[in-house]
Amino acid sequence: MSDVEEARAQIREIIRELIRLLYHLLGVAAALPVTPQEASPEDFGDKLSASEEVRAVIQNAVNDRLRPMIDDLRAIVDSPPPPSA
Repeated sequence: MSDVEEARAQIREIIRELIRLLYHLLGVAAALPVTPQEASPEDFGDKLSASEEVRAVIQNAVNDRLRPMIDDLRAIVDSPPPPSA
């Protein structure tokens, strides 16, 4: 196995770990109780509750960081290998 193939194999394992972390974070967010503010949107104020803030941070981390990173890493391992020099 070449160095590039070995790196791609390691990246595939990292992708699997990142996906597990992604689902773990989403599970944490889903387990938080729904606040009365969330149950009744007209009661929303300017300030988020603690659970809303945690849920928002998790959603931002997943959507803005983890998913793009996973997509980029998948693109690397799924692309054809460069020609040998």
